[in-house]
Amino acid sequence: MRRVLDLPSGRGKFALAGAVLLTALVGWADHVSAVGASLLLLYVLAVAGAAWYSGRAAGLFVCFLASAVAMWRDVVAAGAATNAPVTYWNGGMRFLLLLLACLVLVRLRDSLETQRRLARSDPLTGLLNSNAFELAADQEFQRARRYGRPLTAAHIDLDGFKHVNADFGHTVGDRALRMVADLIRTNLRRTDLVGRLGGDEFGVILPETEPHEAGWVFDRLQHQFAHSMEVYGWPVTFSVGLAGCSPGVDSLEELFRRAEGLMSDAKRGGGNRIERERSFAEA
Repeated sequence: MRRVLDLPSGRGKFALAGAVLLTALVGWADHVSAVGASLLLLYVLAVAGAAWYSGRAAGLFVCFLASAVAMWRDVVAAGAATNAPVTYWNGGMRFLLLLLACLVLVRLRDSLETQRRLARSDPLTGLLNSNAFELAADQEFQRARRYGRPLTAAHIDLDGFKHVNADFGHTVGDRALRMVADLIRTNLRRTDLVGRLGGDEFGVILPETEPHEAGWVFDRLQHQFAHSMEVYGWPVTFSVGLAGCSPGVDSLEELFRRAEGLMSDAKRGGGNRIERERSFAEA
């Protein structure tokens, strides 16, 4: 609902309150100004702040509010009713200027947010791309090391995916990859990180999770995955390596090297397997 109505939250609410307050102060200053100085730029600033930080709906609200306050000053406070056509013409032009500022800033903000999201996302699956995943995963790794908390890294590689591309075409292969991404995403927690490392390989970070606990998660995922592939007749399974953030692991790169090695062991063992190392808690 918030996305549909573009309602502000958090910082956006403070920005909207500030924009309304600024509009009121500018209206008061405009009213008491002895020389009738135009404060249009301050009205624009109020609208711009609401539009940029609080969204389209908030920007439009402040746009109408600022126009109404300025019109009240012209018509009532300044006694400009004797020249009504000019007054209303100026008010209309002012409203259009404020409206244009609001719409331009909202469009610019949305464009920047889209570019920022695309820079972090894999265009095919919508998961984090490899660079964004590495940055987010390193933050979780450093937090786990700092506070001595468990963390598990998973390296996933699809078995038989090349046959899907060869037998059904790349369009079906892309569809299969999107289905894999959706299955992984829907079976994990919101706090878990999922990224596409490239091709048919995926990386997962599970904070506050030991490898044996992650094994239960991927065992369930493996059964759901097998059922989905069977429905579509795609000969695809996956192999997983699960490595824990034990005291001897000094970097995220080392953690994923261990996970990748376990994944390779799973593939050498015939694929469609989950290989995990013993966690520090189990040792």
